[in-house]
Amino acid sequence: MRSLILALLISSGGHSFLISPTHTYQFVPAAARKLGRRRVALFAVSRSQGFSDDSREFPTMRLVGESLERRTYIYEATLKSPLGIKLAESPLEKEEGGNSNCVVVCEVDPSSSAGAAGVRPGDRLVATGANWGGGMWTTTTVDGVTAAVQSRLRLYGQVLIRFERPFDNADEVSWRSVVSETSVVELRKPLGITLEERGEGSERSVHVKALDPLGAAAASGKIAVGDRVMSVSASVGDGMWEARSIDGFVSAVATRLSGPVRLKVEKKVRVGSWQGYEGSGEGLGTPLGLLEQLTELDASTESTRAVLLERCCALVYRYGAEKGGALKVAQVAETILSRKVKPNNKFTNMAMVGLLRHQEQSQAVALYDACVAAGVVPNLQVSTTLARALTRDKKAPRWPSKSPEPEKRLTDAMAKLQKLKVVPDTYFLNQVLRCYMSHGLVREAEDVFYRVMKAGGASAKEEKARPCAPDVASFNIMINGYAALGLASKAKTCFDDLASLAEAYSSKELQPDKFSYTGLVKALVKSGDLSSAMEVVSSQACTEGGADVFLYNTLVGGLCRQLMWREAEALVNQMKTLTPNLQPNYDTYAVLVPCLTRALHPELAVLKIEEMKALGVPLDTVMYTQLITAFARLGDPVGALGLLKEMRSQGLAPSLRAYTAAMDACLRSGNPDTALALSAEMKKSTGVDDVVYSMMVKAYGLKGEVRKAALLVASMQREFTQDPVANRSVRPTKVVYNALLSEATKAQAFAIALGTLDEILLIGRPDEASYEALASEPKDRDRKGAGERSAFLFQAVRRVAEMTWDTGFGTSVRMAGSLYSTCLTVALAEGTPEATEQATALISARRRGEVRVRQRDERICVAAERAWERRLGRVFEGAEWEVVKLFDSSEAS
Repeated sequence: MRSLILALLISSGGHSFLISPTHTYQFVPAAARKLGRRRVALFAVSRSQGFSDDSREFPTMRLVGESLERRTYIYEATLKSPLGIKLAESPLEKEEGGNSNCVVVCEVDPSSSAGAAGVRPGDRLVATGANWGGGMWTTTTVDGVTAAVQSRLRLYGQVLIRFERPFDNADEVSWRSVVSETSVVELRKPLGITLEERGEGSERSVHVKALDPLGAAAASGKIAVGDRVMSVSASVGDGMWEARSIDGFVSAVATRLSGPVRLKVEKKVRVGSWQGYEGSGEGLGTPLGLLEQLTELDASTESTRAVLLERCCALVYRYGAEKGGALKVAQVAETILSRKVKPNNKFTNMAMVGLLRHQEQSQAVALYDACVAAGVVPNLQVSTTLARALTRDKKAPRWPSKSPEPEKRLTDAMAKLQKLKVVPDTYFLNQVLRCYMSHGLVREAEDVFYRVMKAGGASAKEEKARPCAPDVASFNIMINGYAALGLASKAKTCFDDLASLAEAYSSKELQPDKFSYTGLVKALVKSGDLSSAMEVVSSQACTEGGADVFLYNTLVGGLCRQLMWREAEALVNQMKTLTPNLQPNYDTYAVLVPCLTRALHPELAVLKIEEMKALGVPLDTVMYTQLITAFARLGDPVGALGLLKEMRSQGLAPSLRAYTAAMDACLRSGNPDTALALSAEMKKSTGVDDVVYSMMVKAYGLKGEVRKAALLVASMQREFTQDPVANRSVRPTKVVYNALLSEATKAQAFAIALGTLDEILLIGRPDEASYEALASEPKDRDRKGAGERSAFLFQAVRRVAEMTWDTGFGTSVRMAGSLYSTCLTVALAEGTPEATEQATALISARRRGEVRVRQRDERICVAAERAWERRLGRVFEGAEWEVVKLFDSSEAS
């Protein structure tokens, strides 16, 4: 906790450099990246060790190394008392996971020794001179630094301190074409090495000038000409001495008593040029190959791997912003993982974010699993991105079925952070809340919200112990989550808690905002409490800057879903009288127009066309389709076709639904030829589906050409059977068959109707539309002789009853009461002996339990049977009368 507080204190001081798990990876604009490329050219030239010479800027600080993996330079400075620096401890994120302490410079006195040497606030102090000798001690605490510095100053009057400073350009690592790697080589004498010295004074170093082909160095294959010899084995033991001169090197090797000589060698590795953001994936092959070679040589791969991963981060960042770039992001990740390169947290996070930009949640989760399997220990930022990937998204509801549930994954991620002693922040816990609520895990979300974040109020002790406090976004997530799940009472309680918290702390930052009120209105609307929702909107409308168009649209949408069109239209009219920022927009009319159509007031819906044009509301394909549907309900083909023409003039291609609505308008007005012409136009543009085919069948039925309708369905079957995957082939569905069955029954084409019924029975059980089609009244009752319709209906009942489905009642079938009662009513009207015989047989079959009707249709079936009892003057009796319930007990008398 102390490290967290120190980190916050340092960051509040405005320092530019702070090792923090939540502010680690940032990208600079394109202009800065181009400037950075020119700057890197200066860093690529090295006088001695391959590092830049910043001695002009830091007169007493010497650049002794760099870490591409941490993106830092390493400097050393000899300081005298008083040093003139203030230090603090801060958490330092480790690649292997978790945080460790580091000592950071907070303030520097410009007139002090440190100020003269060029020490800056934000520099990280990594080591100090030992109390005796020339060694360096690594330090991680302020107390340790203080003790070491005071001891050194008492003995020598000055102290050598090593600092780390981040690169000025965040993209500098990507542009490196040459990096340094080290390796430790064991050689037997004679070594077979010719050395040379480079540089002078403190910059002097020892390099390999030539190799004896017969020597041990050449035979090892691990040393090359130009390599720098950094250290050599001590005369005795396993220690190593720094090699600053050839004489010192020769002396160390000559006095080595026994065993092989160990050399620590630094070699320059050319990782190749990099095209960066303007190029493609080139620039990855060279470092990938070098990694494998360095691994075989037992050399370090830290710098080469850092360059490779930085280039990969640049690529996934670019691909994530491109349209259709998810596949490219996945390919970069696959390239890294397949070559067994251990990714770091930065690459893992950026690749996951790139996939999430394209709504590829399942791929992001799979990438997380692969990186963890490759050795990545997720930090707070990666864990936050994982919570984003696990959040259910309406745009991409896909979820890998074989993956563990989100609850288990989030629990595991938080357990890893706790094990690494990483303190979660509000942003992470907010994402956890959002994930839990999106999956309906209310209890788990409330545990985090109330028990961890103490959102319901906390004592001073609890405030100090909790990892972080909730903010307005935390409350808004819970309120909107409750609203989505229909928990209006909990949403209201959470809203009241937010208001109470803001009042208790007198904090403007905790005041309910527009999102809070919108979430509350959503919850009230979904629960059906529209009066309370209207009160909330009205109260906000009276406040300055309170209500906005989103709040009004939420209430309008709720009223429209309940078909309260009068109240919805009144609210829209109220919006017109308010400020320009509250004028009705596209979303307002997108719910109002279909509401008026469904409420059987399409004449009001079509009036909204001019209203929207006056307000400047854009009309797109969806809105035009809604308006054409309104004209269809009015039976006005002229208005519907006029809107189709207007769409084309606006450069909008009519959609399939727009054409279908226009066809419906033509059929309602009795214009089948126009509907068929529209279907022909659709085949050339949008294509057709089963609904369009059903409307074509209805058009032929209106023309009295049922045979053509049957041939159309037959051709539809034939085309789909021949090529089921063709773009233009449509599978015949129950929608098409029901339309043909209805038209054939109305035209008394009973042979076609029975054939269509057989096709329906092959697909599955008849639905409500099928039974309504069988019970349709003929258009011309005098066209057929007496008894043909009743014979058709009884034949249809038998065919339905003969089919067997897994209904839980054996072979009996629950059919619609409309078909059963229609059979009895038609037979009663005909009064022929054949009709009487079939009617009595059907009633007896129902009493024996062989024919079952739906429970909700029992009343109409009983009424039809009562009529036959009155006609025949007797009551039916069956062998299973006692076990088959035919009438309600109230009717037995």
